[in-house]
Amino acid sequence: VWRYAISSTDGQGELYINEIQAKLQKLYPKFDVAGETGTGLGRRTNVCNNRLARQELGLVPHSVEDTLKTTVDSAMALGLITPKLKPSRVSLLSHFLCARRNSQGRIDVAEPKRPPDVVLKFNGCQPEQRGGSSSSTGRAVPENWQRVVDLLAERGICASIGIRGRHLESADPAFSAWCRSLHESGTVEFWNNGFGGSLRAVDGRDVEEFNDEPERQRESFTRTQQLAKDVLGFPLHSFGAPFNKINKDTACVLSEDPDCRAWLFGNHQLAKSGGFTGLVLSPSKDFQLECPTHTPNAEQLIAAFSKTDTPAYMCLQGHPSSWDDREFAAFGCIVDFLLKRGCNFRTPSALCASLHCPGPTPVPAQDRIRVAIVGLGRAGYDFHFNFCMKSDSFHVAAVVDDQSDRRLEACARAPGCVGFASCGELWVADIRLELVIIATPTHLHEPMVVGALEHGCHVVLEKPMAASLHACDRMIAASERSGRHIFVYQSLRLESHCLTARKVVDSGLLGPLFTIRRSCNEYRRRNDWQALHKYGGGMLNNYGSHLLDQMLFLLGYPTLSSIDCHLWSVATQGDADDVVKAWCTSADGVLLDLEINTAAVLPDDQQQTRKEKGVWHLCGKYGTAVLQGGEFRVRYFDPATVPNARLADCLAAPDRSYYGDDKIPWKEQVFKVEEETQKQGAGKRFYSNVCDVLRGRSVEPLVPLREARELMRVLEVCRRKAGGKALWGEVHGGSLKEGRPSVPEFEEAVINDAGALNSHTGWCRRQWFHAGEWILRRAFEALPDTQGPLVWPRRSSVLYPHGSFPSNQQVRAERFEGFVRTLLIAAPLLNEITIQA
Repeated sequence: VWRYAISSTDGQGELYINEIQAKLQKLYPKFDVAGETGTGLGRRTNVCNNRLARQELGLVPHSVEDTLKTTVDSAMALGLITPKLKPSRVSLLSHFLCARRNSQGRIDVAEPKRPPDVVLKFNGCQPEQRGGSSSSTGRAVPENWQRVVDLLAERGICASIGIRGRHLESADPAFSAWCRSLHESGTVEFWNNGFGGSLRAVDGRDVEEFNDEPERQRESFTRTQQLAKDVLGFPLHSFGAPFNKINKDTACVLSEDPDCRAWLFGNHQLAKSGGFTGLVLSPSKDFQLECPTHTPNAEQLIAAFSKTDTPAYMCLQGHPSSWDDREFAAFGCIVDFLLKRGCNFRTPSALCASLHCPGPTPVPAQDRIRVAIVGLGRAGYDFHFNFCMKSDSFHVAAVVDDQSDRRLEACARAPGCVGFASCGELWVADIRLELVIIATPTHLHEPMVVGALEHGCHVVLEKPMAASLHACDRMIAASERSGRHIFVYQSLRLESHCLTARKVVDSGLLGPLFTIRRSCNEYRRRNDWQALHKYGGGMLNNYGSHLLDQMLFLLGYPTLSSIDCHLWSVATQGDADDVVKAWCTSADGVLLDLEINTAAVLPDDQQQTRKEKGVWHLCGKYGTAVLQGGEFRVRYFDPATVPNARLADCLAAPDRSYYGDDKIPWKEQVFKVEEETQKQGAGKRFYSNVCDVLRGRSVEPLVPLREARELMRVLEVCRRKAGGKALWGEVHGGSLKEGRPSVPEFEEAVINDAGALNSHTGWCRRQWFHAGEWILRRAFEALPDTQGPLVWPRRSSVLYPHGSFPSNQQVRAERFEGFVRTLLIAAPLLNEITIQA
């Protein structure tokens, strides 16, 4: 008989005995267990019948560890057990309860199980509100919060405290100083608890802040993250949703922020589907600090340790704002119990580090890529600047914008950043740069890119690459001369819809493709520079550069045999195109069908196509794939299972049937599109590749320059085929209405009216006519404006031009063509063409 008695001076003896009793029964289910209660506080006598020993032990310890230490020491003295490890207070519990009998009948001690790590998650911290400021009470926070902090300091443990953005936005300096002091002490890690924590009424129901639409979640999260940096001076590395209400979009929002490393009371499944790779601390139904909510429950938590195997780490949530004296006492009892169990109290970030969780690894300041951002508009500020500010891989050293308020705004957020009004000022400044990000209107790209390359910087360039193919070639030549990269931001080829479409094509289920259709339909009355033709605006350049790139990317950028295009200006407030229809055919016969219509008013039930990045149709010989409901639905057949159809070579179809008895065994397969935002998906992939290339971890940019140039060529041909619009102006009735024309790109192959290439220039007759008319206006100043289009001469004997020209100014058609051809061939060698009459 092994007989032992336990008493405790802290009133928890009963719980300790119950815990040991439960563990012994679990380990030795065949043992008879009996007990009797003594008269002392929490005193009980337990009897276990054990064949290994017949020794009575009288024990009066003060904790579970003391009990086990005495028991193990006594058993060792009797030669009953031989520990393989040196006993210690932290591991004795595991030593004893993990004991097993060996082949000699002795009890060996197994490896001890490590006590769990504990993260204390406190919700709802706010500044003192009495009298409107801390001055009336002398405190920065309500009394309960200071009481919690004092208890943490007394016990020598750490915790995490949630703060909301609205409290940072309106807090007085005392609250900010209180937060900073705790952060610097290392006792407390503050985490993002949303912005307001308020509910929003939607269709008659209340929607929580992080159970809302993704854009509202993103606004709330990023606003609080930025306020922490601005007001407190440090980032928040953890997040917990108000009321712990989340949905499938929450993980996507968190994954966009490189500072966020831990999700408190998060969901593992949602984190995986949303691309969040940090630590997820999910709630436990067994181990809870409060039960019910707002009420610390020491008895239940301690009982859980005896009944349930403890996890490697746990997150315990509390709401100190609502605790009274009794509940604070219960919380202190819980902390003492966990400390006696050997638990380690950690902050979320410290736990992430100990577990080596995937997530952002800080890059030493000297290894970060020093960046200058040119243009602080929508793309430059909202995406490129914000992305670089959140990334550990980049340091924003300079910004360029002619608007002083934008420069001041950026410099206030980026420590050490210097603002300039022009690139000229940047080039002469003594600032070490490695990368220049150019996010300005298209017509300004060329001189800025060339300037950056000549000053030894790599370049990230917004799409489209340039205002003309000739400007594109000059930038590529400058890149080759300088040995620096140009990374063209054609990011939508890297977004999840396009990458999933490529998986569909690569699967081979569709067979040989014959059509890829991309369309985007919505109603937008554009009124910024993108609506003006003189700045390179228009939907062909804006959306078209992305959608055409996606289709060409799916086919591996094939050789195109034909291109046609029509452009309209309908709803736009400017003169640039807002409706585009283009067709391209590859050399192997695949039709690329592009439609962009920003003057289309769609019914509400069809608006989902816009949210799904427009229409995707992939048509192959054996099936079709359509984007629908966030997934590509593929319907196809296996050609090996379909017999050849019988062809009726006669005028009277059998049974008046069009298709006979053709029965096809259709199959369906779904390719799920990973839910992500532009910043978290395509943007992150793009900039990760930029870092890899610049640091020698990758050879080539994800958007090679040869493909970026081919896209520029396709866009240029589309403009020419549209018949009337080009980046340098609009032609009406044979006269150039606005602007000086750029030198025509004579070397490009364009299909002419007869369907054959012009062997000298690749131009069709319409383009010859416009170029010739422009040249003649300068060669013969007497050429008048005409009311209608001039007619190309049909016979070589016809003189050109017609009308009242003096005979000495008339030129035969064949001489005119040769004259124009000679000038066009010579044009690339000249900066300007100057012809004297």
